[in-house]
Amino acid sequence: MKFVPSKESLKQHRVPEWFHDAKLGIFIHWGLFSVPAFAAEKLTLGESQKRGVSVHMKNNPYAEWYLNSLMIEGSPTQRYHRENYGDDFSYERFAEIFNEEIKKWAPEDMVDLFIKAGAKYVVLVTKHHDGFLLWQSKYPNPKKENYYASRDIVGELTESVKGKGLRMGLYYSGALDWSWNPHPIIDEKSWLTNGPSGIDYTKYANNHWYELIDKFDPIILWNDIGYPPNTNVYEIFAYFYNKHPDGVINDRWIQYHKSDFDHPPVRHKDFSTPEYRTMKEISELKWESTRGIGYSFGYNKMETEQDYLKPEELIRMFIDIVSKNGNLLLNIGPMADGTIPELQKKAISIKVRSKMQNRRVFSLPNLKVEIVRPLENSEFCSRCTRLRLTSNGFLKPCLMVFDNLVDVLTPLRNGASDEKIKKLFVEAVKRRKPYFQSS
Repeated sequence: MKFVPSKESLKQHRVPEWFHDAKLGIFIHWGLFSVPAFAAEKLTLGESQKRGVSVHMKNNPYAEWYLNSLMIEGSPTQRYHRENYGDDFSYERFAEIFNEEIKKWAPEDMVDLFIKAGAKYVVLVTKHHDGFLLWQSKYPNPKKENYYASRDIVGELTESVKGKGLRMGLYYSGALDWSWNPHPIIDEKSWLTNGPSGIDYTKYANNHWYELIDKFDPIILWNDIGYPPNTNVYEIFAYFYNKHPDGVINDRWIQYHKSDFDHPPVRHKDFSTPEYRTMKEISELKWESTRGIGYSFGYNKMETEQDYLKPEELIRMFIDIVSKNGNLLLNIGPMADGTIPELQKKAISIKVRSKMQNRRVFSLPNLKVEIVRPLENSEFCSRCTRLRLTSNGFLKPCLMVFDNLVDVLTPLRNGASDEKIKKLFVEAVKRRKPYFQSS
């Protein structure tokens, strides 16, 4: 079918099977912020935000927000910057260092690591909130000269990702761009008004999205924060779907500034994107949990191994997400030269998919039951998934059960028949519970 820019047309789009089946993707936050690679706080997003917007912004645990933190008087980042670079060293000067460092980058090595981790797709940040571009656009930044990467990072990584059989998605910061509005977000009011709202910026963002779609042919559009006013975002959606009926679009396109003309409010999405959170229940709407391995998306050299997800934590989180109809978009933050830090390599080298073996599969109408045992003498988890239930119906992947579920695992250990195990799982499906742990 041909899509048109209307709510009625776009709602006919269905999440493709490949996205349901992919389950694990890799997010990449890489840019000028990778040079200082600094954030003082070590808190999850939710923990940090509980302190209030002003405290959170001044002490932001996200290293990729370095520029915003730098602009806030008295922030730990500002003190760090002055002590290490001096008062006269502007954020833009990190571009000189970054462009020199990326000459060392080997995209093939990066993608090989993603494949070993079991990822099926990659989402690259093409422009974060600082406005620096990772490709040489036909629409350069009119506010800052030569404010882009000297290598075509988007193009080179896209070629390598697709060449090795993975799918490519592109991220773009639509609502925020501190090269257009050089003022920090410091409180709730500035959070809502910080994004550029002029028509010139709207045209700039639109031109970039169409260019990214045409030049790099992504299959995922991953916008962030929101989108500028005075444009019908559904035109971008329809254009993309007509090129890629099997593509997907995330949920972060809301236009916070009022437009000067009527157009549909942005309500369409293929999947939601909780950040450093997971769902409590099975969701009929496809979703994708996104987070860093530590507390930041951009590389933060202040983090240590103690701040990163442990292998067992990562495995259990992944299982929990998939069991509720979600994907995990796990972020890596390269250093300025594109090298993935050793601690991050270690964290994502657990090869989630290959840790399961010895399967017995039962077939039922619209139902598949698998008993999955981890590798013997597993080095990453002594109590990981033993049982899993997936459904071909609307629940999709629906149950992951850990080995402390006594009422199922006891008969399993005692050699219960396959029929008994099937019965237990079918009853669990009827209760519609995503996973269970005994008290």
